Amino acid sequence: MREFVRSRKAHYRTDLKTLDGYVSPMSFCRIDIAERLFVSPRDYFHRISHNIESSKEIASEIGERLYYDDSDLYLAVINLCRTKYKKDSIALLGREEKIELAKVIKYEYNASNKQICRMLKIDMMILEALFPVKF
Repeated sequence: MREFVRSRKAHYRTDLKTLDGYVSPMSFCRIDIAERLFVSPRDYFHRISHNIESSKEIASEIGERLYYDDSDLYLAVINLCRTKYKKDSIALLGREEKIELAKVIKYEYNASNKQICRMLKIDMMILEALFPVKF
């Protein structure tokens, strides 16, 4: 048992369930209680896979760079529009607000110039002047 749990100080349990030689999470997790926290499996998957903000925070803490596809980045941009600028649409942003938002999504969300161009409808020449492409 000491070899199995890789510790001399562990309080050994004899009721551990194993799967392919590893201790199963079913030995420690109350799946029935966790399932009640979500409306459906779809709700669970949506919450864990589309929480962009928490993914971004975790990645920055461990020194990793995440790159988002257009749909995830669009959700983040809309959220920023609502929270930071109190506007429901990107189209309602002024020129200076769009430039400020472009800087945020470039440096905090690692967006490419092309993504910024598509999201904020800013001319590519302006973006290339703001964010020159380095080789």
